[in-house]
Amino acid sequence: MRFLRISLFAVALAAIAACGTTKGTSARSSENNRRQEKAEITSIAYSRIIVDDRYDAYRDSSAEKFLKPYTDSIATLLAEKVGEMERSLDNERPESEMGNLVADIFVWMADDVVGDTVDFAVVNLGGLRTEFERGPVTFGNVLRVAPFENFFVVLTLKGEYVQQLFQQIASRGGEGVSSEVRLVVDSDDSRQLVAATIGSKPVSPERQYRIATIDYLAQGGDDMSAFSHKTDYVEPTSRSLIMREVIASYFRYMSEQGHKVDARREGRISLQK
Repeated sequence: MRFLRISLFAVALAAIAACGTTKGTSARSSENNRRQEKAEITSIAYSRIIVDDRYDAYRDSSAEKFLKPYTDSIATLLAEKVGEMERSLDNERPESEMGNLVADIFVWMADDVVGDTVDFAVVNLGGLRTEFERGPVTFGNVLRVAPFENFFVVLTLKGEYVQQLFQQIASRGGEGVSSEVRLVVDSDDSRQLVAATIGSKPVSPERQYRIATIDYLAQGGDDMSAFSHKTDYVEPTSRSLIMREVIASYFRYMSEQGHKVDARREGRISLQK
């Protein structure tokens, strides 16, 4: 009973203290709010803190021991050989070998893996952060090419908006398009779209075209606002549809078939002088 009385007394004291603290906190909060209403920024000063190997001189062995199982696991994942490149590729505009490769991979993914046949594919060259080089390709190489959490998606776009999309691609100086597409762009500063075909046929304004791309572009990223008119949009449902996983899957598939991976310029996007 004595213990119970002491406990109840302690609880009562805590409650009284809490009430006092609440009142005090409320008063201080009101005072802080009044000060903030009067405050204004008069200047901003900053400096860069360079993070480089100078900090490696002070290694924390306990932290390294704790992290080692994770770093070893990641190193094994990145070292996995997924395929091999026939030669090194470039990522230049208006037509990019890297853009050609990845756009064609998207068509392959849609047709052969997802089972949703598409008319063509579009990728943004800015999303490809480096190039594949001749020789073995690891998952780490794929990660460096496609480091963002962009998901492979499929959607439908009416022909009139496909034409707008192609003009937006022309205005950006070119992006990655699959082998079904041919664009001719005026070489002057206007970057006007001169001609566009899909499967050797002019774009039909009333036709519905099925397109493979990434969710970032499907939401209008990189000035591709034509995608805002999309319909029949297939949302990504699995992390296996992250862009880098799609690319890695293609390399593994080609390796299983005994083939190296390659891509070349084919006149998909050309300039008219």
